[in-house]
Amino acid sequence: MSIIFNALPLPPIPEFGEPFYRSAEQAIEAINMHAQPQGFAVSKRGSQPKRVRIQCARSRAYKAQKTTNHQSTTRSTECPYRATLHLRSDPDITSNHGLWDIQIVESGHNHDRQPGHTFAIHQTRQIDRFRIQVIAGIHQGSSPSMISQGIKNQCEAIGEEFTLNPDRIGRFIFDYRQSDLGGYSQIQNLLKQDNDQWIIHYDVDTDDQLTAAFLVHRSSIELLRSNPFFLWMDCTYKTNRYHFPLLDIIGESSVGATLAKRAIGSAADPVPKDNYDR
Repeated sequence: MSIIFNALPLPPIPEFGEPFYRSAEQAIEAINMHAQPQGFAVSKRGSQPKRVRIQCARSRAYKAQKTTNHQSTTRSTECPYRATLHLRSDPDITSNHGLWDIQIVESGHNHDRQPGHTFAIHQTRQIDRFRIQVIAGIHQGSSPSMISQGIKNQCEAIGEEFTLNPDRIGRFIFDYRQSDLGGYSQIQNLLKQDNDQWIIHYDVDTDDQLTAAFLVHRSSIELLRSNPFFLWMDCTYKTNRYHFPLLDIIGESSVGATLAKRAIGSAADPVPKDNYDR
């Protein structure tokens, strides 16, 4: 094993003035907040009801994998850093959701300090902090690179280390679609939803690719029937994520109420066959 150096001390005392934490998760987050500027990261390696073991993110055994094209290795160094979280057994204290303290078992690391983007735990922590912005970007159709750049700009503005990259954002988008969108893209969810307020029609080709779609709110149909005199049409081309030529149709009544229709076509976003019944 390499020589042990780069000791990581305990994080500062929590804000409420006691050397305890309200939960094990809060204690781990406090250690990582303290560790990231110093070039380290920790993660949970095992837990019991009143005891949680923490190790360095580089604590696993080093592995090298050689393929015909390239050789890939892990960043693990069997780092000896260890800490333990203990739940205090005093019933007067544990009644307040439990208070956890930290005990350092081994404070030394056997690897150099490394930037935050090399630790998956710091990437996850940052994406959790910017979750609202990432999800907003997903629904706006932004690419992983655009979302990543937006977060980077915010980090620079507040002086925070930027740890993400488009690949990590792409994995989050995939997981989000699997869990929150059922594996579909935003436009697929739009087309398959059952909403009485909207009229949606679309066509697909023989390869199950969406070729055209028409969307209009039912209230706009009523306005058009009573005010069919003036319509404004504006067509944009390849300005969105799916490269749809987009035609907006806008109308206005005599009292200033507006109606809107939207037609799109020539795209490459597959739509499941079980959603063709509209």
